Amino acid sequence: MTLSLDSGEWHAKRKQVGGAAQASFPDRERKMMKIERYQLYLILAGIVIGLVLSIVALDAFWTELLLVNEPLHAALEAAGGLAAIVIALLLILKKREEYGGKFFLLGMGFLGMGLLDVFHSASLPGHGFVLLRSVASFVGAFWFALTWLPWCASERDAPWKRWTPWAVVIGAILFGVWTLAARETLPIMVKTQTFTTTAVTFHLLSGVFFMAAAIRLLIDFGRIGRPEIYLFACMATLFGLANLIFPVSALWDNAWWFWHLLRVISYVLALGFVIHEHQRTISDLRVALAERGRAQSWFESLIDTTQDAVVSIDRESRIGLFNPAAERIFGYSKTEVRGQKVAILMAEPHASEHDGYIARYERTGERRAIGRIRTVAARRKSGETFPAELSLTEVAGDGREDIRYVAFIRDISEKARLQEQAIESERLAAIGATAARLAHEIGNPLNGMYMTTQLLERRLARYGDALEESVSTPLRDLAKEISRLNQLLVEFRSLSRREKYSFQPTALAAVVAEILEIEASSYTALGIHVEQAFPKNLPLIMADSEKLKQAVLNLCKNAVEAMPDGGILRLRGQNFGERVVLEVMDTGLGIPDGVDIFEPFATTKAWGSGLGLVIVRQIVAAHRGTITYTSERGKGTAFRLTLPVRPSPTSTL
Repeated sequence: MTLSLDSGEWHAKRKQVGGAAQASFPDRERKMMKIERYQLYLILAGIVIGLVLSIVALDAFWTELLLVNEPLHAALEAAGGLAAIVIALLLILKKREEYGGKFFLLGMGFLGMGLLDVFHSASLPGHGFVLLRSVASFVGAFWFALTWLPWCASERDAPWKRWTPWAVVIGAILFGVWTLAARETLPIMVKTQTFTTTAVTFHLLSGVFFMAAAIRLLIDFGRIGRPEIYLFACMATLFGLANLIFPVSALWDNAWWFWHLLRVISYVLALGFVIHEHQRTISDLRVALAERGRAQSWFESLIDTTQDAVVSIDRESRIGLFNPAAERIFGYSKTEVRGQKVAILMAEPHASEHDGYIARYERTGERRAIGRIRTVAARRKSGETFPAELSLTEVAGDGREDIRYVAFIRDISEKARLQEQAIESERLAAIGATAARLAHEIGNPLNGMYMTTQLLERRLARYGDALEESVSTPLRDLAKEISRLNQLLVEFRSLSRREKYSFQPTALAAVVAEILEIEASSYTALGIHVEQAFPKNLPLIMADSEKLKQAVLNLCKNAVEAMPDGGILRLRGQNFGERVVLEVMDTGLGIPDGVDIFEPFATTKAWGSGLGLVIVRQIVAAHRGTITYTSERGKGTAFRLTLPVRPSPTSTL
């Protein structure tokens, strides 16, 4: 039977025989575990009996043999002392573990014993020589015996455990220096190679303490099952036997060398423990590194495959991490943005103020964006701004200077468009309901009124010039207003009807060219100069050309009406990946502040119905596109239609 130092196996076995697990295991398994435990106890008892018989044999057959070899003795004691110090350090590091309180006590015993053994190895044979060894044994035995005190083990974080190692080190060094320096005033420890009562008393007490500690450790081993505890029980037994043999030995005789041999064996066990701990530490480190590598690989894979943009910055707001989703959303490659300021991904005013946000947070620690989800305006490489959801988190203590904050960014352009479309649909539905009722309640009477005015005009025309101006002028104005109301009803009906769309691959430039060809003469007459710019590689869009023509014509009509004294009408097409943008710009009067031009019946013209742009927005929404504008009073207005290149499902509104 050999002792296994695999603590994992012992913990597993301990769990098998403990609590509910013990009740669920077959009796045969429990009996085998008990047999294995008893075998270990029998091995230790056999060692003790064998050592006692060995010392009896030495005294009986080799009483006259003396081996006086000081270098050998010094080497053994120095090696043992250093081994004790190393094992003490390992045990001190275990003080927070299970059983860590008693490990700490054993560590203090090894530490004091090891330091004094080092001084002992450097001393010359004499009183100091024996005193150092005697005190070393007593110090070690004293700390070992404290394992019987439960409070010493339970107080893992007791304040006295913080300064105790230093006290043991300083005390051992001071005692060792005093012993080496005061050789003439030391207690008498040996006479003609025979040890005095003082020396024998020290060692007998030490032997009793060590054997008591061995019993305590064996009890704990039976309760906990950790192999280290059994190892220390063996070491305490060997130390105890060595000290109990001391009274029957004399300087340099066989018994004297024999108890040194016992201590050498115990230090070999200590060496085995050190090797075991080293191997387990290396194994744990390898496992940890492998798990960290797998976790890092999994994390990188997660970052690379997520559909949200993941962007990290350092304390100076310079970009580090930039995943493929970020490349797709923003249009930059990783190499283009690495080391750049994160402001290039932001719209104003946040782009200019971001460094100030970081500086304020680093200075005050006050959180405004961290840990929250915010909707912000982001900016692509093309300059296009888009709505995005931003979640920002702070990264601390990861050892990387290039990652301080990490942002998770989601492009919500489509979500915003759908929300806007839903709101618009509700508004248009209300308008449609109103239009249907108006068409029913007003349409027929209005048609009758219009026919009556036409009849009156024909009858009054018979009078020729005799007709008074006061009669003909109001009649013409009345006919004009009735015509305008009829046109308004037509626009109302177009809002209330569910229009059918037929989407086909369409060239945006061709749609614009057809409109300008029809309207060119009227634009020229009004002093409007037309400029258009469409690249040859502009992709086709999926559109209903007639409906799109109506929308563009309405925008051109509004632009021309905004330039009563003439001006420039510009139409420009651009490609942004999966979307095509049409810009309709004028140099007219601009839109007054505070006017929502997409609000039904909102108009800046005295003769307008306020429904033209509502219809345009309805058509653009049916194409799954968006319409925005910018305007400056006295300088003009620019409308921007963004239409998808990818196929759009046939729909009706």
